[in-house]
Amino acid sequence: MSKRILFTFDDQSLSTLEEVTSDGGFSSMAEAVRCGLMILKALQRQSQDGYSRVIVEKGSKSREVILPRIVAGKKNDKKNYSKAD
Repeated sequence: MSKRILFTFDDQSLSTLEEVTSDGGFSSMAEAVRCGLMILKALQRQSQDGYSRVIVEKGSKSREVILPRIVAGKKNDKKNYSKAD
């Protein structure tokens, strides 16, 4: 079952969605949003289990990503988000 939903994005959010869609090679913005939701859900599960960091690796280098407060019922603090390099 599918349901059509209409969203209104501010200019910055729309620009980010267009960039994510293009950079990710998604066929549509809807596909990018669906993928983003799957990632968000996986991160929420980890956060609910008490985890707050993710390690990403590229070859022999690694970076630590601090997860924002993304668990339902907690207020999101925009200061927790940072633009990627």
